[in-house]
Amino acid sequence: MLSMLMQARDDDGIGMSDEQLRDEVMTISCRYETTANALSWTFYLLARHPEAEEKLADELGRVLEGNAPAFHHFPHLHFTQSVIKESMRLYPPVWWISREPKEDVWLDDYFLPAGCDIALSQWVMHRRPEYFTEPASFIPDRWNRKFEESLPSYVYFPFGAGPRICIGNNFAMMEAVLLLAAIMQQFHFDLDISSSVVIEPSITLRPEQGIYVVINKR
Repeated sequence: MLSMLMQARDDDGIGMSDEQLRDEVMTISCRYETTANALSWTFYLLARHPEAEEKLADELGRVLEGNAPAFHHFPHLHFTQSVIKESMRLYPPVWWISREPKEDVWLDDYFLPAGCDIALSQWVMHRRPEYFTEPASFIPDRWNRKFEESLPSYVYFPFGAGPRICIGNNFAMMEAVLLLAAIMQQFHFDLDISSSVVIEPSITLRPEQGIYVVINKR
């Protein structure tokens, strides 16, 4: 990422100053909480669904062949990507966003005056049964190309949507997939049944008291 930023040039062929580079790197790297939350919920779901974890382990063994995951592995980790997508469907790191209409608008029978706050909830949309069969179930296999192409716009939007979609969405997806691959390649997680998991819907969707697990080396 830093190399790409250092090589970037504007229309006049001018690159970024050291201060601009620092600011851009800080912007990208300091949004770690959403990725951490996404991975936390992913480990939680995999611990509750051993059949999905086994399929994930099979793919990691086949694609990585014992090597550490790297950028060139990303396009081949199909099921790993599906696990992350399904985890973010059920537990979107950002569970609602707000928008303001620039002018008065009618949506069916609802009048929205210019400047009002509109809450758009990923948590609600991602669990709509007309778009997701068994919406409360963790089913990574649903994420094939045909299914994704069938989804209308703004039905699945873990990174937001429209002109203000998260600028780091592709980077965050690659980061989450490769981190999941690196960790699950080496470790297995069992939920600590003596503790409960409570959802805290703050600005981000996080486990209020954390998620306690027993870690085992593979």
